[in-house]
Amino acid sequence: MAEHPKLFEEKHIAVIGSVRGEHRRIQMIGRGYALAKAMLIVAHHPPRGRFLTVRAERIASYPDRYLDIWERWDRHPEVES
Repeated sequence: MAEHPKLFEEKHIAVIGSVRGEHRRIQMIGRGYALAKAMLIVAHHPPRGRFLTVRAERIASYPDRYLDIWERWDRHPEVES
């Protein structure tokens, strides 16, 4: 049985929102479990800087290095894939 080639392609997902009126965007690159775990974390905590591009594995492993753990999004952020 041949495996579908798209199963192993990396995905680029951007999460866009605001914190205290300031727009922030984080773009994650990854696949599988690491991307799913990173999405769950980013859904609650915005990035430290205004714009950030990082591998999903790094966010899943070291969220406090890339995300502002003490901040929350103003509203639920938008997701672009």
